[in-house]
Amino acid sequence: MAAAINRQLEGSAIRLLGMERASASFCAHTMCSSREYLYLIPAYCFRPKSSSAEADPQPSSDATPAADSDDGLLSDEELSAVRAALSQFVGTHSFHNFTDQKVSGADKTATRYMMAVDIGEQQRISGTVFVPIRYHGQSFMLHQIRKMTSFVTALMRRTIPTDAIQRAFCTAHKLPQIPKAPASPLTLRRCFYDRYEKRRAAARDGGPERASVHFPCCASEQQHFLTAHIYPHIVEREAEGEFRAFVSELDKYDIDAPLPAAPGGADDPKPLGEQMGSEPPHDEST
Repeated sequence: MAAAINRQLEGSAIRLLGMERASASFCAHTMCSSREYLYLIPAYCFRPKSSSAEADPQPSSDATPAADSDDGLLSDEELSAVRAALSQFVGTHSFHNFTDQKVSGADKTATRYMMAVDIGEQQRISGTVFVPIRYHGQSFMLHQIRKMTSFVTALMRRTIPTDAIQRAFCTAHKLPQIPKAPASPLTLRRCFYDRYEKRRAAARDGGPERASVHFPCCASEQQHFLTAHIYPHIVEREAEGEFRAFVSELDKYDIDAPLPAAPGGADDPKPLGEQMGSEPPHDEST
């Protein structure tokens, strides 16, 4: 069946890597217990802007991946700093500042549980060093991963204070709109169905044996598809200057910039320092 479907998909960027029969009650959307995303970002984005970047902040149309990655791999010290920043996202927090401006800190839907956030081994692809960031969470808000990536990048580039992530979790304050990291490197890698898998493994009713919907047998095919079809697209966008344009915009971000006046003439929010003093950042482990 998979081979027949893929013959119909020839010429497109869609492939069916595997299929399994699930129980009649299985729902891929509502029964998903957590999701894992991967974000691939050039290593140079994490370094503070150089004097040459300050002189010419606009990305060059003829820039090549090799030219953009001449700084090479991140050092152990830089990697530790990235991991330390990412680790602050782990746990239950209000991510109201990491989505659109329609959600406030008081909105319960902004509270999300991040199970693991870390980086993998650096990879040199077509001359550019990329750092893979793994985000594993129970659920995510619109643009959340791209804005978390932006915040960590800004921390590494030293354009926002070291306590910026904890300030962003403060439910009483809304930050200026955080620039979004490029969309092209963000991929959904895995959906987890832990409750279904436990019931499947424990079933002993004499019925047909169900295979895992985590598809462990397809891991190599998934990696091949990622390497052959997704990585070249990311490299192409990097060569076009997408990431240079992103960090140029990010370097202008002012975390303390005043917010636009609320509709109806509402009073301006209190200064962030006062609000942080009256209500500490929401940081609740589960």
